[in-house]
Amino acid sequence: GESKGVDAVVGGFAEVSSTTGEQIRTNKPDSISDLAINPGLWRIAFRYDIVKSIPFTSYLMGEDQIYLIECLDRINETLFVKKIVYTYISGSANQLTNKKEIDKDLFQLFDDLN
Repeated sequence: GESKGVDAVVGGFAEVSSTTGEQIRTNKPDSISDLAINPGLWRIAFRYDIVKSIPFTSYLMGEDQIYLIECLDRINETLFVKKIVYTYISGSANQLTNKKEIDKDLFQLFDDLN
């Protein structure tokens, strides 16, 4: 992305097990339509000066979507690639998405957005 002078590079991701280190799956999009099926922060590599200027929220769920909205507001030019731009580590017992009791945080996030 830096060599092309763009603000963000959008592409695929790899998911790796936190316990075994083995690759669980990869997702390399063939088109922009593929991105719409499984969107997320884990598909985008942002230029450093964009991400360092945005504070991460204190929400435990949905925080990545808020961050993504803030980042997208600062992007002027994006490069789409059919490669992996991010490695997502999953399967940790401490991973917040495994904790159902924090679902209430999503409701607080929705209230605050309204």
